[in-house]
Amino acid sequence: MSSKNILGFIFLFCITNLVFSQSKVITTKIPETIAFGSCNYQYHKQDYWKEVLKNKPDIWIWLGDNIYANTQDTAVLRAKYLQQMANPNYMEFKKQIPIEGTWDDHDMGCNGADKCYAHRKLAKDLFWDLMAEPQNSSIRKRNGVYRSVVLGPPGKDIKIILMDLRYLKDKPGIDSTMLGKEQWEWLEKELLESKARINILGSGIQFLSEKLLCEGWKDYPTDREKLWKLLEKQGKYNTIVISGDIHSAELLRGKYPNDKEHSLFEFTSSGLTHSNWWFPIEENKYTAETDFFGKNFGIIRFTFEPELTVRFEIKNLKNKTVREVMIKADEKGRLYLPR
Repeated sequence: MSSKNILGFIFLFCITNLVFSQSKVITTKIPETIAFGSCNYQYHKQDYWKEVLKNKPDIWIWLGDNIYANTQDTAVLRAKYLQQMANPNYMEFKKQIPIEGTWDDHDMGCNGADKCYAHRKLAKDLFWDLMAEPQNSSIRKRNGVYRSVVLGPPGKDIKIILMDLRYLKDKPGIDSTMLGKEQWEWLEKELLESKARINILGSGIQFLSEKLLCEGWKDYPTDREKLWKLLEKQGKYNTIVISGDIHSAELLRGKYPNDKEHSLFEFTSSGLTHSNWWFPIEENKYTAETDFFGKNFGIIRFTFEPELTVRFEIKNLKNKTVREVMIKADEKGRLYLPR
């Protein structure tokens, strides 16, 4: 083999390894609780971390607007990320609980941020700093902040697939994309090759919702249809979507387009430091539980014996459960809402 071909092979191997590297294992103990949330002003006191901690989560997942940068000034962008990382309550929480996540527009840099945002590369580096990702990690080299992590041992494991819907995001349109070709290839591999008992898709914006006053996958119909088809191709019906963005909380249920017997469940939790108590209630045909319009965070509890159950809990900032829904898995592992 010529030196040119050898170099080409090495380059191809490195790129393939970068795109399709294995999921990060957070813990091998049986997972019991996942906590998540979105929409967090970095200059607030953030006492709620103490309340989240009372639930003893195995992991905290950021679902976007983790800070509000809203700037074209790189010094300001950096300072706002550092402000969040230096928050005393957050620092104490971080000592005890693993933290992962994705982002949305405001923490990428500005309202409605997409691939045209001038400082997206710096924002990406600062995001990974917030996640405490090592500086030499290959994940940092991706065109976006997507990644996957795993909780638990085989047979009682949860795979969390965190998508980036901003870094390569086109302007909305019928044929526009949020993910880009490379991330779609990664996502397909992550889902189709997953052997996890449950898959959780982390999305900065809502997937099921048709609400006109909020951003959502509805604005990218080609991407939305593509994800539906991918989930149906995977065929296990063991995937849950978690999302943020809307400054309120919802528990959603939608039937698969080509298999009406099975449902996709989506749990939205938003926001942590501010909420849309004034927001007009817009009907959502997918709502499985009444919306909650106060400040909130999300808790998902799992039991694997004697049967697999998943309990969604919307918590206010006093750690009171204000909404909840429980789903189960049938003998084939397919998730359903008990009557």
